[in-house]
Amino acid sequence: MDDIQGESDKHIPPSNDSENRLTAQSLYAIRRERDRLFGINVFSDTGWDIALLLFANEPEATVVTQSQISDELGASEQTVGRYVQALEQQGLVKKDSAKSTLEKLALRLTDKAISFMEATFSAHQRHFVPLPFDSDDKD
Repeated sequence: MDDIQGESDKHIPPSNDSENRLTAQSLYAIRRERDRLFGINVFSDTGWDIALLLFANEPEATVVTQSQISDELGASEQTVGRYVQALEQQGLVKKDSAKSTLEKLALRLTDKAISFMEATFSAHQRHFVPLPFDSDDKD
Protein backbone atom coordinates (compact mmCIF):
# COMPACT_ATOMS: atom_id res chain seq x y z
CA MET A 1 0.00 0.00 0.00
CA ASP A 2 2.89 2.35 0.62
CA ASP A 3 3.50 2.34 -3.16
CA ILE A 4 -0.03 3.51 -3.80
CA GLN A 5 -0.19 7.22 -4.47
CA GLY A 6 -3.02 9.54 -5.43
CA GLU A 7 -2.43 9.24 -9.18
CA SER A 8 -3.83 6.29 -11.12
CA ASP A 9 -0.54 5.41 -12.84
CA LYS A 10 1.23 5.05 -9.48
CA HIS A 11 -1.25 2.72 -7.80
CA ILE A 12 0.34 -0.61 -8.54
CA PRO A 13 3.80 -1.06 -10.00
CA PRO A 14 4.05 -3.22 -13.13
CA SER A 15 4.69 -6.90 -12.52
CA ASN A 16 5.77 -9.71 -14.82
CA ASP A 17 4.35 -12.46 -12.59
CA SER A 18 1.44 -13.41 -14.81
CA GLU A 19 -0.92 -12.11 -17.43
CA ASN A 20 -3.75 -12.28 -14.89
CA ARG A 21 -1.77 -10.21 -12.37
CA LEU A 22 -1.28 -7.57 -15.07
CA THR A 23 -5.02 -7.71 -15.78
CA ALA A 24 -5.74 -7.20 -12.07
CA GLN A 25 -3.34 -4.26 -11.92
CA SER A 26 -4.90 -2.71 -15.00
CA LEU A 27 -8.47 -3.18 -13.76
CA TYR A 28 -7.55 -1.71 -10.39
CA ALA A 29 -5.91 1.34 -11.99
CA ILE A 30 -8.93 1.83 -14.28
CA ARG A 31 -11.31 1.67 -11.31
CA ARG A 32 -9.26 4.26 -9.40
CA GLU A 33 -9.19 6.53 -12.46
CA ARG A 34 -12.95 6.09 -12.88
CA ASP A 35 -13.46 7.08 -9.25
CA ARG A 36 -11.21 10.11 -9.73
CA LEU A 37 -13.22 11.24 -12.76
CA PHE A 38 -16.75 10.44 -11.61
CA GLY A 39 -16.23 10.83 -7.87
CA ILE A 40 -16.00 8.07 -5.31
CA ASN A 41 -19.69 8.08 -4.44
CA VAL A 42 -20.99 7.07 -7.89
CA PHE A 43 -19.78 3.45 -8.11
CA SER A 44 -19.16 0.93 -5.35
CA ASP A 45 -17.68 -2.54 -5.30
CA THR A 46 -15.53 -2.51 -2.18
CA GLY A 47 -15.11 -6.28 -1.81
CA TRP A 48 -13.92 -6.65 -5.39
CA ASP A 49 -11.54 -3.69 -5.02
CA ILE A 50 -9.99 -5.23 -1.90
CA ALA A 51 -9.55 -8.55 -3.73
CA LEU A 52 -8.04 -6.79 -6.79
CA LEU A 53 -5.63 -4.86 -4.59
CA LEU A 54 -4.47 -7.99 -2.77
CA PHE A 55 -4.25 -10.09 -5.95
CA ALA A 56 -2.28 -7.41 -7.79
CA ASN A 57 0.22 -7.26 -4.93
CA GLU A 58 0.65 -11.02 -4.42
CA PRO A 59 2.67 -13.11 -3.67
CA GLU A 60 3.78 -10.86 -0.78
CA ALA A 61 1.19 -10.14 1.88
CA THR A 62 0.25 -6.51 1.79
CA VAL A 63 0.65 -4.98 5.23
CA VAL A 64 -2.06 -2.39 5.57
CA THR A 65 -4.32 -0.67 8.00
CA GLN A 66 -8.05 -0.42 7.44
CA SER A 67 -7.45 3.32 7.31
CA GLN A 68 -5.09 2.89 4.32
CA ILE A 69 -7.59 0.74 2.44
CA SER A 70 -10.35 3.18 3.35
CA ASP A 71 -8.37 6.15 2.02
CA GLU A 72 -7.37 4.28 -1.15
CA LEU A 73 -10.89 3.11 -1.98
CA GLY A 74 -12.79 6.11 -0.69
CA ALA A 75 -14.84 3.89 1.64
CA SER A 76 -15.30 4.27 5.38
CA GLU A 77 -13.13 2.18 7.71
CA GLN A 78 -16.31 0.55 9.00
CA THR A 79 -17.32 -0.47 5.46
CA VAL A 80 -13.84 -1.82 4.72
CA GLY A 81 -13.91 -3.76 7.99
CA ARG A 82 -17.25 -5.34 7.09
CA TYR A 83 -15.97 -6.39 3.67
CA VAL A 84 -12.72 -7.82 5.09
CA GLN A 85 -14.77 -9.76 7.63
CA ALA A 86 -17.15 -11.04 4.92
CA LEU A 87 -14.20 -12.05 2.72
CA GLU A 88 -12.68 -13.89 5.70
CA GLN A 89 -15.95 -15.69 6.47
CA GLN A 90 -16.14 -16.90 2.88
CA GLY A 91 -12.58 -18.22 3.12
CA LEU A 92 -11.27 -15.72 0.57
CA VAL A 93 -8.99 -13.56 2.74
CA LYS A 94 -6.79 -14.51 5.66
CA LYS A 95 -4.84 -12.45 8.12
CA ASP A 96 -1.15 -13.29 8.08
CA SER A 97 -0.33 -13.14 11.78
CA ALA A 98 3.40 -13.61 11.08
CA LYS A 99 3.48 -10.25 9.27
CA SER A 100 0.82 -8.41 11.27
CA THR A 101 1.50 -6.00 14.10
CA LEU A 102 -0.80 -4.36 16.61
CA GLU A 103 -1.12 -1.31 14.35
CA LYS A 104 -1.09 -3.01 10.98
CA LEU A 105 -2.76 -6.04 9.51
CA ALA A 106 -1.27 -8.28 6.82
CA LEU A 107 -4.03 -9.48 4.52
CA ARG A 108 -3.56 -12.23 1.97
CA LEU A 109 -5.90 -13.89 -0.49
CA THR A 110 -6.43 -17.59 0.16
CA ASP A 111 -5.71 -20.21 -2.50
CA LYS A 112 -9.47 -20.44 -3.04
CA ALA A 113 -9.68 -16.70 -3.77
CA ILE A 114 -6.66 -16.80 -6.06
CA SER A 115 -8.27 -19.64 -7.99
CA PHE A 116 -11.49 -17.63 -8.32
CA MET A 117 -9.56 -14.52 -9.41
CA GLU A 118 -7.59 -16.48 -12.04
CA ALA A 119 -10.84 -17.95 -13.39
CA THR A 120 -12.43 -14.48 -13.47
CA PHE A 121 -9.52 -12.99 -15.41
CA SER A 122 -9.49 -15.92 -17.83
CA ALA A 123 -13.19 -15.30 -18.47
CA HIS A 124 -12.46 -11.59 -18.89
CA GLN A 125 -9.85 -12.35 -21.53
CA ARG A 126 -12.17 -14.80 -23.35
CA HIS A 127 -14.98 -12.23 -23.52
CA PHE A 128 -12.84 -9.17 -24.21
CA VAL A 129 -13.47 -7.76 -27.65
CA PRO A 130 -10.64 -5.53 -28.88
CA LEU A 131 -11.62 -2.25 -30.42
CA PRO A 132 -10.73 -1.75 -34.08
CA PHE A 133 -7.85 0.59 -33.24
CA ASP A 134 -6.37 -2.11 -30.97
CA SER A 135 -5.77 -4.32 -34.00
CA ASP A 136 -2.31 -4.87 -35.45
CA ASP A 137 -3.89 -4.93 -38.93
CA LYS A 138 -3.14 -1.36 -39.97
CA ASP A 139 -3.37 -0.71 -43.66
